[in-house]
Amino acid sequence: KPPLRRYFACATAFLISRYGSRMVLRAAHAAPVDRTREADLVRVVENLCIGAGLPVPKIHLVETPAPNAFATGPDPQHASLVVTRGLLTLLDRSMSSASTLHGRVWAGRWRSSQSRRSRWS
Repeated sequence: KPPLRRYFACATAFLISRYGSRMVLRAAHAAPVDRTREADLVRVVENLCIGAGLPVPKIHLVETPAPNAFATGPDPQHASLVVTRGLLTLLDRSMSSASTLHGRVWAGRWRSSQSRRSRWS
C-alpha cells in the first residue's frame, strides 16, 4: 500500500502544479479584465511591473464588494493578478497602486528564491 500512496501524492502534486492557478481563478469567479473598461487598472499594473522589472500578469476581476487582491501562478511569466470590484471602488489611484504592487511582490520573491536555489544547489 505505501507505493499506492506515493503514486497518489505524486499525481496530486502534478495536478496542483499544472492546474492549481486555473482552479483558484475558477473558485474565485474571476473573469479576465476588459482592457477598455478597466484601462486605469491595466495601466497601473503595467507601470508597476515595468518599474519593478517583472512581466505583466494576466489581470482578472471578481465582481464582489469586498476589497481584496491576490496573485496566483506557478512563476512570474505565468502569473495572474486578481482584483475585486470592491477594491477598485474603495481605493484611489495611489492606494490601488500600492495594493497591486503588494500582489506582484509574490512574483518577484518567487524569482529571487528560484535564482538563489539554483545558485546554491
